[in-house]
Amino acid sequence: MPKNPSIILKKLGLSEDDLKTSQLLFQEMPPPPPFSCERGHKVEVLLGYSVTRLKRSKALKVLGTSEEKIEEENSKNLGALGAGGRRRSFMIADSESETESEHS
Repeated sequence: MPKNPSIILKKLGLSEDDLKTSQLLFQEMPPPPPFSCERGHKVEVLLGYSVTRLKRSKALKVLGTSEEKIEEENSKNLGALGAGGRRRSFMIADSESETESEHS
């Protein structure tokens, strides 16, 4: 193992100036928050996803579906709510006018 760090840096494609720049940048970075069980699980910290998100992806695999299919189905259902709501309000108005004409 070479004792001269410049040889190792040269093999890595770095220079002494790169080291100085990186040290300055690391000094400017805020320290990471301490890990605690109250803040989250280790899995959340390591993978960057919440536990519920990880469980959701596992459930999607078990059910054999995808996020896209769920979003598509939700869009259809939400679209039907608006159209169905309007239709029902017209149907009620139409049925009331029909019952009034039948009684007359």
